[in-house]
Amino acid sequence: MITQEQIDKENLKRLFVNINGFPTYLGGVEFDVKDGKHIDDGWYTHGTKVTLTAKETIVGYDFKYWDINDIGRPIHPNDLRLSNDEDCLYLRNVLGLGQSDDIKQYFDGIVLDVESDGYKKALTFYERAINPTITFDMTKSADVCAWFNIKSVRFSVKPQNQKMGYTSGGGCVFYGTEMDIWAKPNDGYEFTQWLDGVKENPRHVEFTKDIEYIALFKKVN
Repeated sequence: MITQEQIDKENLKRLFVNINGFPTYLGGVEFDVKDGKHIDDGWYTHGTKVTLTAKETIVGYDFKYWDINDIGRPIHPNDLRLSNDEDCLYLRNVLGLGQSDDIKQYFDGIVLDVESDGYKKALTFYERAINPTITFDMTKSADVCAWFNIKSVRFSVKPQNQKMGYTSGGGCVFYGTEMDIWAKPNDGYEFTQWLDGVKENPRHVEFTKDIEYIALFKKVN
């Protein structure tokens, strides 16, 4: 148990690290602590350098971003919109503005100018938040959350020769999705096999990577 006396004496800062996603064990965070002292249960002495690396623990999931101090999903400064209240709040938090600051000034005069200090700060925050490895100098307490999402897989299904037949379409699905694909011949032709040698039609497939399925047909004698 960390006491208030210990906090005052050693000027301790607290780092909260969370994982967000479903299931909750789909990712993890590795810690690397330098130039300071790790006291206990996320408490560090002032100035400690802490590096966090988010890694997926379940195949099919990817790290997406860090939510730093509840600022939310990182937004590229080019995508910020003054008409969106959430974007205004996000930018205010990233730039450390007070409630009395004119947010419009930062959109019109600073953020939209790619050479401005405000734009560069917003871009730095964005690039930092989407990097799976992030470093903190513990000069103040922090709360970070690593977000993981299931991967998307693109696939296509098409005939080698469109005059001979047609197939089910392609698209984008979540990693691990299972479905049947099929190929049907036009009049005067018959299905022979898929390009990879599989003869099953319809064919049951599980999507774990971007892939293309090509159906082969031949003319009926």
